[in-house]
This record gives sequence, structure tokens and C-alpha cells, in this order.
Amino acid sequence: MTPVETPTGVFDDVPADAFYAAAVEAILAAGVNRGCEKTPGRNYCPDEPVRRDQLASFLAEALRISG
Repeated sequence: MTPVETPTGVFDDVPADAFYAAAVEAILAAGVNRGCEKTPGRNYCPDEPVRRDQLASFLAEALRISG
């Protein structure tokens, strides 16, 4: 997965100039993670811990594993 060249700031809590913004947007574009369900707005929740079930889902999607 390649980071996007120019992040646009699609998530309200990830500024486009954050060092990880391009990677986060690439993960979104690849369909691995669509962000968190925090409202209002579209959020990524970069400071929240990731649960085991979430990580398993991310890995399965990234590796294209179906269950």
C-alpha cells in the first residue's frame, strides 16, 4: 500500500499536514479502515487504542483474507 501523494485531510481529527496523514488516507482508499464511529464529522481517532477484533479485521482486509 502506497501513501497518497498529497493528503487532503479527509478526517476531521487528522490534519492534512500530520506526518501520518498520507498513510491514513491510503488505508482509507484501500478500504482497510474507514475511520471510527465518533460523531460529529468523519474521524479516524488516532489516539484511541485498537481492539484485537479491529486489528484482525484490518489485517484480513489488508491481506485480502476472507472468512
